[in-house]
Amino acid sequence: MIRNGQLIKMKKLAPDIATDPKTLVTPYAFKIADNILYTPLATPLKRALAMTIDGFLIAVMADEAGWMFILLVALTLLIQRRNHQWGKIFKWGMYVVMLLGLLWVLTTAVFEKDAPPAKHEPKASALTGVANLKLLPQIVALAGCESAECASDKVKSLDSQLKASGLSSREQKQILRDVIADLALPKGELTSLAKSVGLELDARKGTPADAVQEAAAETDSDLGDSVPNPAAAKSPVRDKEAKPKYSLLEWAKGVLNDLGLGFGWSAFYFTVFTAWFDGQTLGKKLLRIRVIQLDGSKISLWAAFGRYGGYGAGFATGLLGFLQIYWDANRQAIQDKISATVVIDLTKPKKIPAAITADAMDPV
Repeated sequence: MIRNGQLIKMKKLAPDIATDPKTLVTPYAFKIADNILYTPLATPLKRALAMTIDGFLIAVMADEAGWMFILLVALTLLIQRRNHQWGKIFKWGMYVVMLLGLLWVLTTAVFEKDAPPAKHEPKASALTGVANLKLLPQIVALAGCESAECASDKVKSLDSQLKASGLSSREQKQILRDVIADLALPKGELTSLAKSVGLELDARKGTPADAVQEAAAETDSDLGDSVPNPAAAKSPVRDKEAKPKYSLLEWAKGVLNDLGLGFGWSAFYFTVFTAWFDGQTLGKKLLRIRVIQLDGSKISLWAAFGRYGGYGAGFATGLLGFLQIYWDANRQAIQDKISATVVIDLTKPKKIPAAITADAMDPV
C-alpha cells in the first residue's frame, strides 16, 4: 500500500517525466486545468434543447443551404485568419444567418401545412426516418421465419405497420417484396404469402410480377413521347439490376441518414463549429453553453470529429451514452468521454467552495 508520504513524493517526481509513456498509470490522462475547476456545467435540459435546434438546422442545410453554407463558413474562417476582430463579427453574422434561415424554413412549413397535397410523393423527412425505426423489429422477425405459419403472421403484422408508417404505397410494396423474396420458403408458399398482402409473384422465385410493370410504367413516363423497347423492358438482367437488394445494414444506414447522422452535413457542422467556432454550434450559442477541453487547450479539428463520432456511439448504446449525463460527476456524455470535454454554462458564475478558499488563504 502506498502511504501519504510516498504519494506526495511521487507527485513531486511526476513533472520529471517529460511525456506520458503510455506504459504506466500516470496523472496525464486525468489532467484538468486549474482554471476549469468549479466551472458551472450545462444542465441536461439545455443540452437537449441545443441538440434539438442543431438537428432542425442540419435538416434545413441538407435540403436548402447546400454548398452555399460551406462557402460562407470558409469565408468566415478565412477572414478570421486575416483579422481576428473582423472574424469575430463574421462569426456572429454566421449565427444570425443560420438562425434566420431556420426560422424562415420553420415558418414556411407552418403556413404551408394546410396547403393541398402535391401530386408527386413527398420527400422523406427526419420525422419519417424516426417513424421507420418501428418497422425494424418487424422486418427482422419476418426475415427469421422458417415456416409458412410464422411468415404469414409476421408479414400481416409488417403490412399493418407499413400502412401506419407514412411511407408511400410504392415504398411499402417494395419493402414487402424484398423481405418475402429473401425468405427460405418453397415457391408456392412464397406466392401464397405475397397474395395475402395484395402482391403477386411470377414464376421465378422472389421476382415480383407487378414490379416489372411499375418499372416499365416509370420508363414510359420518363421517355415521354418516345417508344420504349419491349425487349429491354422484359429483360431478366434489367429486372435484376432494377430491383434493389434488401439489406438490414442498408436499412439502418438509411434511418441514420434520415436522422442526419450520416457522414455528411452533420459531420461537417458539428466538427467545424465545435473546433473553429469556440465550441458553440447554433443551438449552444442560443442556450449560452460551450464545449471545452478538460485540459484547457483549444479543441482541435480531429478532437471535434472524434466527439461527433461519439454521437453514433450514443445511439449504439441504446441512448445510455447520452443519458449518463444524469449520473456522471461532470455530466459527461459518451461523446465527452471520448474527446475529454465538458459542456459548461456561460450564464452562471464560477463557484469555488468555501473550504478550498480557506485552505488557499491559510499560510501553512
